[in-house]
Amino acid sequence: MNIITNKKTAWIDIEKPSKSDIDYLRQNFKFHDVVLNEIIPDTIRTKVDAYDDYFYIVLHFPSFNKEKRITRSQELDILVTKSHIITSHKEILIPLKAIFDKCNIYLEERERHLGNGSAKLLYFILDELLNTCSLQLDSISENMDKAERAIFLGLEKEMIKEISILKRNILDFRRAIKPQKQILESLYLTINKFFNSSEYLPFYNDLLGHHLRIWDTLDSYKELLESLESTNATLFTSKLNETIKILTIFTALLLPVSIIVGIFGMNVNIPLQNHPQGFLIIIAISASLLMAVYLFFKRRKIF
Repeated sequence: MNIITNKKTAWIDIEKPSKSDIDYLRQNFKFHDVVLNEIIPDTIRTKVDAYDDYFYIVLHFPSFNKEKRITRSQELDILVTKSHIITSHKEILIPLKAIFDKCNIYLEERERHLGNGSAKLLYFILDELLNTCSLQLDSISENMDKAERAIFLGLEKEMIKEISILKRNILDFRRAIKPQKQILESLYLTINKFFNSSEYLPFYNDLLGHHLRIWDTLDSYKELLESLESTNATLFTSKLNETIKILTIFTALLLPVSIIVGIFGMNVNIPLQNHPQGFLIIIAISASLLMAVYLFFKRRKIF
């Protein structure tokens, strides 16, 4: 547990909450046991629960791992009073840690973030988390650009897996981001009622706009990825059809020769069997049939 204080606001950040952390909150705040009991276990559903003296927020934010190239959801629990912000998370949230460290080290940052009350601090935290989502989308966009270039360089087969990975990341990102719209809309109303002031409404309206831009970006990425997948499938199918066509032509060209060889290879009396030039005659017949089939295909513009 780490604590930063200011004249107007205190920020308590809890990483990997334990029973002792919950006991501290129980002793120093009037939080309901139902709320405190939800902090340690994972909470699947995002929500905003408003009480008389505080409100409780559960959020899930996507986290994109560049090395493993997977997107997973990270939970953040926030308790807000008029003078305190308590954030709780099971693992390190890099953007949250960045804000906390800046406020802890630099007095001007502490004053800027904590000097205008808990509502403004909550805005800064959520805005930074949404900014991080935008940066993570930029990384996914770079991978999509690489996939697009590779498709037109003849790497259609390799891009089948690549496109599947990108689709999975977009889907996971959308799954994590979608519930935030309802949470931010609820916060917009809760902040106004809880602090009895419209001073903070423009800030939370800005968060809604930020979320909308992220969602629109995800939609455009989804459509672009579907187009890339369709283009890749078309090019891959075309290349596969060309290969099958070549194999079919070779089979058709060699079919007459195979028939002639099969006939003269039978262990029975056949014409030319004892002819001194029989072998050359058979070769000539085979070559003639091969040329005839070739000219037929050429005339029909099969190749």
